Amino acid sequence: MISPESFLRPADTCTKMYIKTVARLSALLLAFGILIAGRAGAQDEPTGLLCNLLTHPEKCVISEPRPDFGWIVNSRVPNDWQSAFRILVASEPELLAKREGNFWDSGKVVSAQSTNVIYAGKPLASGASYWWCVNTWNKDGKESGFSAPQRFNTGEFNWVKRARGRPWIRSPGGDCLRQISPDASAGKADLPAESAPFCPALSAQPGDACNNA
Repeated sequence: MISPESFLRPADTCTKMYIKTVARLSALLLAFGILIAGRAGAQDEPTGLLCNLLTHPEKCVISEPRPDFGWIVNSRVPNDWQSAFRILVASEPELLAKREGNFWDSGKVVSAQSTNVIYAGKPLASGASYWWCVNTWNKDGKESGFSAPQRFNTGEFNWVKRARGRPWIRSPGGDCLRQISPDASAGKADLPAESAPFCPALSAQPGDACNNA
C-alpha cells in the first residue's frame, strides 16, 4: 500500500532545490551589487597620457633629462576630482605590470595636479627607452587602476651646451639648421644658433608625428 507521505517527497525535493537556487542567485546578485557600488564611487584609469606634452613620445626623442608628465582624470562620480596620484617609471614594461618603478616610484602624492608633473627619479640615461604609468585617487579616497603604459625615448641631453659658439648651416631642404664643426669649410648660417628653428630630429613640434596617431 502506498502511504500518503510518498506523494509529498517529489514536491518536497523540488521545494528544497528551489530554495537553494534562490539563495544562490541572491548571493550572486548581492555580490554583484556590492561590486557595482564600489566601482561607481571609484575613479576610472587615467587616459590621454602626455610626456613633455607629446601624445606619442615613443615616436620621438626627448632631450630633457627631467621630462614632465600629464594625464586625463576620469571618474563616474559627478563633481569628482583627483586628490592624489602615483607615477611609476621603469626601464622595462614588465616591471610596470608588477607595479614596480625601478627608476621612479613617486608613491602616493597628495595633489590635484595632472599636468606638468616633473620627473623626480633616478637620472635617466641618454639614448634609452623608458615606460611610465599613473593611477589616481578621487575626492573620497577611492583608488583607480593604473593607466596603460606609455613609452618615451631619451636623446642627447647635452647637445644644446655643445651647440653654443659653433657655426650652423642650412640643411639641403632649407627647413632647419644643422651644426658643423668649427674647422669646417662650409659657410655660416645667416641666423644665429639661438634663433635657429628646431629640426624635427632634435625636438618635437606641434603637429608633427609625435602628436599624431
